[in-house]
Amino acid sequence: MDIRKLEVSSLEFLEVLRLPSLSSVTKCSEAIGIIKIDAGPTEYFLYHIFALMFSPDNGREPFTPFLTYGNDHSPAIGDFNSASLFCLAAVCTEVESPELRARICDLIWCQKSSANINLANLAVAAYLESAKILHTVGDDFAAMRRIERALRLGYMVRRAQGSNVSLVTDYLTEIVKSDQLLGCPEAVLKLIYEFCLCDFEYLYEVAHKVCLQSVKEGMYRRGIAVAEIAINCARQTKIKEKEYDAYLLIAKCHEAEADLMPDGLGCGGLMSAIEALRAVPETRERQGRLYKKLRDHQRALRHSMITISLPSGDLSHMVNESVKLVQGRDFIDSIFRLVLAVHKPTNIDALRKVVMEETQDSIILDFGAEHIDGDGLPTATTPAVGESCDAKAVAIEHQLIMALHRDHQMVARASILPAIEEIANTYYVGRDGWAPFLTNSHFVPRDHIEFFDRGLTAGLNGDFLLAAHLLIPQVENSLRYMISQSGQEPTRLFGNGDQDREGLKSLLDNSLVESILGVDVTYALRAILLDKVYGDLRNRLSHGYITSSEVNSDASIMLWWFVLWIIVVPYRRYWLENYGDDFFALWPDRAPSRKTV
Repeated sequence: MDIRKLEVSSLEFLEVLRLPSLSSVTKCSEAIGIIKIDAGPTEYFLYHIFALMFSPDNGREPFTPFLTYGNDHSPAIGDFNSASLFCLAAVCTEVESPELRARICDLIWCQKSSANINLANLAVAAYLESAKILHTVGDDFAAMRRIERALRLGYMVRRAQGSNVSLVTDYLTEIVKSDQLLGCPEAVLKLIYEFCLCDFEYLYEVAHKVCLQSVKEGMYRRGIAVAEIAINCARQTKIKEKEYDAYLLIAKCHEAEADLMPDGLGCGGLMSAIEALRAVPETRERQGRLYKKLRDHQRALRHSMITISLPSGDLSHMVNESVKLVQGRDFIDSIFRLVLAVHKPTNIDALRKVVMEETQDSIILDFGAEHIDGDGLPTATTPAVGESCDAKAVAIEHQLIMALHRDHQMVARASILPAIEEIANTYYVGRDGWAPFLTNSHFVPRDHIEFFDRGLTAGLNGDFLLAAHLLIPQVENSLRYMISQSGQEPTRLFGNGDQDREGLKSLLDNSLVESILGVDVTYALRAILLDKVYGDLRNRLSHGYITSSEVNSDASIMLWWFVLWIIVVPYRRYWLENYGDDFFALWPDRAPSRKTV
């Protein structure tokens, strides 16, 4: 049945709504268990009204579809037939259950199927009556949601004749003064603060008292929520001492909660406690104590983490093929083969497309993630897709970086490293062994050749710790050299007359660098050296807080290979003319592109 075209008369509605089983309903969820959706048009219409999801915090549209699937959804607030709602409005006062009466009056008012403002006033009174019944049966959470909707709706029509908003405000004020906060003190106090129903000094005292009681009972989440209300009240009264007291209570709650949690969750609580203390003067010593405690949690978290390994299949064919690929006529031929045949820079646009396809129907982007380093420190955060408009783009970019990292891990271990070992076992590379590539390189300044010579030799001998220390600073300097060779000035002039060189991030973001090296190589260098999700190799190495085992890693291997790629590729035509025939005779499918850099 199409609910937009479904027309039901007032008498038909009344016949169903007068069922004895519906008169004692306290929640709409009970009504949809009573009404048979397939019994007829009237039952179908009412069933979907009562099945709508209730969102009292949304003043203008408090109801949402029960189900949403793709671009479709179950009936929404604007889908109901207006003529049928008009007929329903005529008999809404005959509904015995306050819960059902509130839902019907509120829905009709929201859809504007009747201009009678009395419907809004009826809904306010019915919501309040329903809340009192729910409180009586012990469902304080549901009761508070009805009170919130009654208050928001009442304030929207408070200037109309016959407004019932005073019924709700008087009830809330009475609740606060009697210290009976419906089992939901944070929700009650939040509404009273938002709508200014009490004096702020008095509200602060109530919130402070509730917070202390919550801490005593171990209900730390409630204590934090109520203390935040107390802070807002203190700010309104401009009494700093009270604001500081509330912040101290928040810090106490976060710390106590952190002590009850596993290390990972405890870290978040301790960071929140430190953040709260920063708002209070003369708490530096306590902040230091909490920070030491936080670092202990982070180290414990690092030790308790497990590695989940997924089977990658048998990669021996990649290893064997890489070894055979670099068995060239001489050292020069083998190096060209390592750069041009063993691996090609990952196509970033193609990889991005794969990532977007894989995550399109996956729940992986619905959850955020925190990336930590070897010391357990959080270094990057992947947002959940619903956090902001840009969150999905950031999440996909982080997934792309992780996909690139996985690709590099496999290539480094299964292709590049075996090929390097084969070359190192076959040829002896002495001093100036790389001179044919370095002497006239567009990437290597003449007075920096020795850095590259030693760095490339170290990598060829498997010492990527030394290679990374030598090559990473030179990459930054060589990017400046390459830019200056193209006629741009790789420095900045500040307003006070000081002049400084462009940093690595600025250099890699330069469109000229991208046009020379290509999008794929520039992106890979940026990921390896600077991206915190990938590993932030340059920053961690420069500041000395990376372990030797982490330096001798896939990232350093890939960095070494990319530096070699940048140096060697401009001479590609030489290799094609002098060695290409021998290579293509054995490997016709490995012919590299004729495009030059």
